Amino acid sequence: MSKKAFAVAHASTRRTQVLVELAPLFERRFRQRHEGAVMFTRCLIRVLLCIAVVPAISEEPVPAQDRVFLSKAEIERTLIGKAIVSNNLVTGMISRWEFHSDGHVDFVNLSGPGSASGRWNLKADGHMCVTMLMQTGCRYWFTKDGAIANANTKGPDAPTVAQIRFE
Repeated sequence: MSKKAFAVAHASTRRTQVLVELAPLFERRFRQRHEGAVMFTRCLIRVLLCIAVVPAISEEPVPAQDRVFLSKAEIERTLIGKAIVSNNLVTGMISRWEFHSDGHVDFVNLSGPGSASGRWNLKADGHMCVTMLMQTGCRYWFTKDGAIANANTKGPDAPTVAQIRFE
């Protein structure tokens, strides 16, 4: 073996040895960063799923003629200042909401970890929007068979997003 070949082989062996020695350190550091990123991502996903009163849309549309959409004044009388429990009709997630008269809203996920606070506003046509964590979700509130629920639009085929009850 020539001196050059020996030097290359020795350098290659030394690099491999250094990498083998450093591998556990990199693995631990990567695992810590990866686990932290996974936990952050899971938490962020849970919060984002909870941004609006209930995030997912029901598969079954409720005919609009069975619905009586609430006016701005009715929403203010019915929902503002009262604690409500919201049931997501698709995921089954249960959450607690409280819309305060000053425009502040508090949210707690009763199905798992997660809570947030934000702001709500109500338009003249009864379109309520909630902003939390730089995300906004909007719903129209209606009654059907004595229950209160919400949908993304007032369209005749708009799926019911959530049903609520008072705490």
